[in-house]
Amino acid sequence: MKSRLAITLVIASAPVYAQPAPSSPAAPTDSPSEPVPAGDGTGSATPTTVAAAAPAEAPTATAPTATAATGAASLTDVVGISASTTPESNKPKPVELKPGGYLQADSRSFADDSGTRDLTLRRLRFKLEGKAFKYFKLNTLIDTAGSKLQVLNAWVELAPRPELSIRVGKDKNQFGIERLQSATDLTFVERAYPTQIAPNRDIGVALRGDIAGGLVHYSAALVDGVADNAVIEGETDDALEYNLHLLISPLKKLDPDIDLGIGAATTFGRTHGTLTNPGIAAIKSPGQATIVKWAGGGASDTMATTALGDGYRTRYAAHGYIYAGPVGALAEYVRDNEPVALGGNHTLVGNQAWQLASSLALTAGDRPSYKSIQPKKNFDPEAGTWGAVEVALRYAELRIDKEAFDAGVISASSSVQRARSGTLGINWYFNKSFKLQLDYEGTTYKGGAQDGNRPTEHLISTRLQAAI
Repeated sequence: MKSRLAITLVIASAPVYAQPAPSSPAAPTDSPSEPVPAGDGTGSATPTTVAAAAPAEAPTATAPTATAATGAASLTDVVGISASTTPESNKPKPVELKPGGYLQADSRSFADDSGTRDLTLRRLRFKLEGKAFKYFKLNTLIDTAGSKLQVLNAWVELAPRPELSIRVGKDKNQFGIERLQSATDLTFVERAYPTQIAPNRDIGVALRGDIAGGLVHYSAALVDGVADNAVIEGETDDALEYNLHLLISPLKKLDPDIDLGIGAATTFGRTHGTLTNPGIAAIKSPGQATIVKWAGGGASDTMATTALGDGYRTRYAAHGYIYAGPVGALAEYVRDNEPVALGGNHTLVGNQAWQLASSLALTAGDRPSYKSIQPKKNFDPEAGTWGAVEVALRYAELRIDKEAFDAGVISASSSVQRARSGTLGINWYFNKSFKLQLDYEGTTYKGGAQDGNRPTEHLISTRLQAAI
């Protein structure tokens, strides 16, 4: 007897966990994303059903749950594929996948014509999240902006319980609180200085979990070790680092309307740079000009004239945020102790950065959060609704260790000793997928020029974001 099969791929909305079957078929709705800051995600897409063409001789057949001859599990049972819209097909599926991605188109100009104006496709990223057989998760994130392909996330996770999971692969370091925000959730176009002296993405294995329903989130990881603000592509120095992070949300159960998080993080371990991969990174201004440059880096430089990371590196972070009603605030401090070698001499360089940011929703009923604003009323001029509007302020500061200049690992004529930035931003959220941002950021410097201080930077930046 011929078996006949029509195939339907079910794409689940966030969170990626399988949902229990409703008592009767109903239109799918969006679900909030995972509450723990853990990745470069976006809002969920509405679940859709895409039907593949059935065999011509059986256009209306449904997939059996087992073959009559052997009783073996069918494709439906194994990978969550179904061919009907009956309640039977709405059962939780063993495998669920959620594709998504986002685009950010930026402009950058300067009020005093001191920098390079440009229009750029800042990020063009595609992601795939999934859940398989109840206890397994996967996540991939690929960036193609600038016509370059870069793998940002590529991890799998075994999560037998919320309190304990094991994640293996490439992921964001659990360190800086602003870095842990998705790029789609940022209040400002540019991240602040603490993010620049903190690790970005690394490869390793982590034990992590949420205790007491998210009251405490923890992560303890063994990673390859990556330079500040860098994305690792592979191990280069045969040395590993440790990464610890703790975030406490004390009001999570007492008052769900107040989102309060307090945390700390550290990385520690040895690093050994090479001429092609020094293990230390330059620091840029909000306008993307290099304001701190380590010695060397030229085509004619050798190991004797190039500053390299070499020794025991430690980083420390303290951070917190609070969002209540129409107001939100985020604070962060990072100290980076870099062991730097130059010409046989070693110097421990302790750089510091901090920021304080706040935001206010101007539209009634809208609330800022660590995961951005979800407008109560979407942009719809015919209905007289205009989305959500938010204003934001931020102060950020960077301080470079005087020892770095004394030892000559950083040049005083081309690198600043201190940078102070103030930012005013306004954000227009058309809906959960589209956002327009406008920022003004003014930055003053101490040092960084042959004749004294680097000129003040007056940056005007915009961003149009589309995310699914």
